[in-house]
Amino acid sequence: MGFHYTKYGKRELLLLLCITLLALSVCMLLFSGAPGRVKLVLGLLVLLTGGAVSLFFRNPPRPSPQGEDTLLAPADGKIIALENPSPEEFPWFEGEELFKIGIFLSIWDVHINRAPWAIEIKDLEYRRGGHLNARNPLSSSRNESCTLYGRTEGSIPGIPLAVRQISGAVARRIVCDTAPGHRLIRGEAYGMIKFGSRTELLIPRRFLKELRVALGDRVKAGQSILAVIQKEKE
Repeated sequence: MGFHYTKYGKRELLLLLCITLLALSVCMLLFSGAPGRVKLVLGLLVLLTGGAVSLFFRNPPRPSPQGEDTLLAPADGKIIALENPSPEEFPWFEGEELFKIGIFLSIWDVHINRAPWAIEIKDLEYRRGGHLNARNPLSSSRNESCTLYGRTEGSIPGIPLAVRQISGAVARRIVCDTAPGHRLIRGEAYGMIKFGSRTELLIPRRFLKELRVALGDRVKAGQSILAVIQKEKE
């Protein structure tokens, strides 16, 4: 399948390559009189460090599982929230009783965001804010964020959904590569949050048939099933 990097990290990867080569050159210059074994170890340490940082921008192929009524994870990470948010915080849903699934992404996780369902984008809301630790529940309402609102298409059309990208203590840039009017297919990559973050999925409770995850579970974007949905709650 090969190794893939995301297009959203081209600038950072180029900068990282330059820094790695510069660090390698400086090490070789400073330790030019050192034994060959020492220079080899230093060189390997520099290269391994650069390679490890580059892994943050990996974008592994993710074939999505079949299932006409399953809602997929929009991000890799750990489930840290299963709760009912305040309807006032999300007026786009027009007072619906909502259910929120929160996912924490460490710096070791793949940071690509993927569509949990085939959806048509209706609105995007960018909010300036702070950079609290993404594990902190207050980060949901206080941190910088970008919320994608849409409606499902396909086998169960018309259900309103939202995916919120939230920056963390280290993350300083949210990438959302879509816009109102665009359509995303199930599992399609549409953005990322760089260096540690939080992603939240919101759906009206009346469309939620069965929850398939629990607090502490680890999930993969575009592959792990979060829930089963339906046209109306039975």
